[in-house]
Amino acid sequence: MKTLSLPLKTLLFLSLAVFLQSCYESEVPITTDGEPVPKKFLGVWYEADDYESSAAFRNKYIVTKEEDNSVVINKFKIDSENKWEGETYKGHFSKVNNVLFLNLRTLEQPTDEETEETVKYYLYKVTFDGDVAQLDAVTDDVTETFESSKDLYDYVAKNMNYSFFFEKDEQVKIIKSKDAN
Repeated sequence: MKTLSLPLKTLLFLSLAVFLQSCYESEVPITTDGEPVPKKFLGVWYEADDYESSAAFRNKYIVTKEEDNSVVINKFKIDSENKWEGETYKGHFSKVNNVLFLNLRTLEQPTDEETEETVKYYLYKVTFDGDVAQLDAVTDDVTETFESSKDLYDYVAKNMNYSFFFEKDEQVKIIKSKDAN
């Protein structure tokens, strides 16, 4: 079996860290009721930053609709020992001034100290260009905390057009697979 070079392993590790790193964590979503899931978001996607890597080593996302207004995202990646591992996320969409946002959270079993109230949402603006989706992370430089979705919604609506609002280095581009849908 062919092993990955150290620079390629480093690149893969860094691309894995992008999804949820340096992204604002919120205790509430932008809206509690989600928008209908865009049909074009469902299916199999590959991380565009890995596009030059062999297809066998690219991060893969399988997006399925859980309910009319929520999705489950299964992310598969190669670990440091060249073994596939997976993570599962759940999310729903919110529209703020006709801009689509994804409220995303991990699906992990809470520890004894954690409860449902400790769930953290990661917020991404989502745009589509054909078979490419771009997810722009809301910056983790936001220092405010919000006790209600309405307060967060108002904050996003007020600030989403400023250049500081999104992490410039934390964009995830994914390309829809033509093979399996």
